[in-house]
Amino acid sequence: MANYSTAAHSHPIDDDEAANAALVELLTLGARAMLLKGGHLQNSAGMVDRYSDGQTRAEFAHDRLDVEGHGAGCTLASAIAANLCRGMPLLAACEAATDYVHGALRHATRPGRTRVAVLDHFWQLRG
Repeated sequence: MANYSTAAHSHPIDDDEAANAALVELLTLGARAMLLKGGHLQNSAGMVDRYSDGQTRAEFAHDRLDVEGHGAGCTLASAIAANLCRGMPLLAACEAATDYVHGALRHATRPGRTRVAVLDHFWQLRG
């Protein structure tokens, strides 16, 4: 289960309905666009990230992976920023970034005896 907090509220996000409501509420607080990560929702068979800019809504679905990766959120934000710098529109930048992070998690390695996997940021270069 995930949580999000605003100045006035803190809400648990424990199902798809709560995730959709959080997306709408955060937009009403003044965000021009939102990408709500779905990796912490445990009730769905897959993993769905939700995007909205108030006009367009999109969902980016991926298979749930049995991997505990560290840094996926930071990597996602960085990938979106890099895609925007490459001139991609925001929606396309978010979609490409979610695909990239899913691939990095899918190809992650576990060094030593740790449970936490290191994302493979170069998986696309290996074909």
